[in-house]
Amino acid sequence: MKPTLILLATLLLAPLTTLHAAEPPMAPPAKLPTTPAEVADLIRTADEARLWHEQLGQRRRQAGDERNLAVNALRNGPFKKAGGWDDPAHKALMAKVADFDAQMRAKRDAAAAADKAGDPDEKAALEIEGQRLRTAKDAAQAEADALVIRRCLALPDAKEAAEQA
Repeated sequence: MKPTLILLATLLLAPLTTLHAAEPPMAPPAKLPTTPAEVADLIRTADEARLWHEQLGQRRRQAGDERNLAVNALRNGPFKKAGGWDDPAHKALMAKVADFDAQMRAKRDAAAAADKAGDPDEKAALEIEGQRLRTAKDAAQAEADALVIRRCLALPDAKEAAEQA
């Protein structure tokens, strides 16, 4: 097993710390602007807030992508080598994720059919149920990822890499 992958796992959450350090722009004004200068200042503040929001979203997506790449590298590298894919706990979690995925696909198809049939209430109900399933699937996937990381950190090479870090 490559110590760099294990080191990557130990530092997996480092990019996420920058998200917590980000500071939002100023709070909304306490009163409505009455002069052109106040309006210009409000527009400037709103533009800064919008830009900050977009940058934060980009950083979150980037950190999430980096995390997913690191977990996949562990899953397909040391975890697989150690026989982790055959672990009943991992198989059960991945089956749970696949089941949620199939349910989400069925809800999307049903929502599309309801949209074609012109039933907005049914479509809305199915979309809400799909969001609930997405949350449950994400939780199950996070649990599977945590299992992979825990098992990789428990490997002998991981302890050496963590000590070097």
